[in-house]
Amino acid sequence: MHLPIRYAWDLQHQYLQQSNLTAGMKSLLARMVLHYMRNWDIRTSNSVDHFIENSAFIARRINKVYHRDYHVIFSPVDVETFQLCEVKEDFYLTASRMVPYKKIDLIVEAFAKMPEHKLVVIGDGPDMRKIRDKATPNVEIMGYQPFSVLQDKIRRAKAFVFAAEEDFGIWVVEAQGCGTPVIAYGKGGALETVLDSSHACPTGLFFDEQSAAAIIEAVEGFELGAVKIDPVDCRANAERFSIRHFRDGLRAYVQSVAPQFMLAPPAMPPVPVIEPVSTGSGFPAGSRRGRRHACPGRRSKRCAGRRGTLVARGDEEHARQQRDRVVRRRPFPHRTRRVVDLKVNVLDGAAFGGLSKDGGMKQSGAGMIGGVMNLDVIYVNTQRAMVVGVIAGLISRRPVVWHLRDIVSLEHFGKTQLTIIKWCTKLMLESVIANSTASAVALTALTRLKEERLDVVFNGISAEPFTELESVAHHELRARFGLPQDAFLGGLVRLARWKGQHILLEALLEEWE
Repeated sequence: MHLPIRYAWDLQHQYLQQSNLTAGMKSLLARMVLHYMRNWDIRTSNSVDHFIENSAFIARRINKVYHRDYHVIFSPVDVETFQLCEVKEDFYLTASRMVPYKKIDLIVEAFAKMPEHKLVVIGDGPDMRKIRDKATPNVEIMGYQPFSVLQDKIRRAKAFVFAAEEDFGIWVVEAQGCGTPVIAYGKGGALETVLDSSHACPTGLFFDEQSAAAIIEAVEGFELGAVKIDPVDCRANAERFSIRHFRDGLRAYVQSVAPQFMLAPPAMPPVPVIEPVSTGSGFPAGSRRGRRHACPGRRSKRCAGRRGTLVARGDEEHARQQRDRVVRRRPFPHRTRRVVDLKVNVLDGAAFGGLSKDGGMKQSGAGMIGGVMNLDVIYVNTQRAMVVGVIAGLISRRPVVWHLRDIVSLEHFGKTQLTIIKWCTKLMLESVIANSTASAVALTALTRLKEERLDVVFNGISAEPFTELESVAHHELRARFGLPQDAFLGGLVRLARWKGQHILLEALLEEWE
């Protein structure tokens, strides 16, 4: 786990204040939704057997919120991508998405008071205008840059300046991987990834508070050589967080708590198989497969200010299929009726995506509520994601579109959930896309939603997996799965009581008896 839900727990008041939601009916609704999310979060955490955290800093938060034990395995950093550079140039660097908690504005403000030192800033985000207004001639605001430019700058910089209280801070480790010292705020994950003068081989130094004055004092101390830092030591420290170390640590931990999962899978003959649709083993359910067809994924390059990650629960083959799908052009339903390129970086029921102003699909999630200001539309899937989406809509004042994939009735949801769905739909959503007429009818009965705010768009089904099996004889498939050649076969999709498989089994038992 990388972080408890930031806007629902320790940073709730900060998010409400930044969104002008400290009073009024919208504030009351937002607080009610956040209260529901905290209760849901606690209940869900009880089903977790073991927690792994990416730093001791986050582990303490896990213990505070969930009262659970933990095991720390540092996040993997692709250190090999960054090469050691011992010759440094006369400029400082900071790179991040420009959102309030990153404190880029404080760094720019500090260097504005030190005209003799040059600062290069890479990244983009909602705070860009405020940061540009504070910049002076010695501060170069480069905005969003491709990874190659970032890599070049981080190798040649005199030091990397970091003022955020982060759970881990990958930029900090990558800078050290290039042999670049770090000047960081002495709190959070940086205390575990940067070695100060108390260590034999320091890789950086800390400042004690998030203020321009503290940053100035730290930079001046660095210039005076308060800490002697060797680029080779920086590189050696960064290698502690390599992908290899992460894999070894994760494998060892899983081996200790669940050795049965470390067994090698049995060899299977190469026979075409239909893509599984059961979520009992982590494969995609209907809502996730429908979202995949609506928003085909693609590989994303990680650049400053834009961190894209494809999240696909299931096996590696399924993840590969999602990554390698070609981005198709298709109309987005209802009030945003225009042809756009849909590009999905995050696919998960608890995350939400948004259509950006350039027509792209931007990733968003629990840690990115503050980054939706540059979106046109927030598009959410599933009931839980809708709750996250309406909070983001309140904060960013952007329209929220919900793709409904459930029949919202007492047979499927509790009274509290239905109440939240009802009022979020009536007050907070721009429009709803239902996957069937039945879903639309149930929602209309619950919310009395106007017809012009509701569309029905049926899920798409790919014929390719079935076509591939046409050339395979039935007896071969039965032999492949070890099934008797004359047995009666029945299909069960996603084992859940509300799916009604128990009724089928009871009927078959009665028939056979």
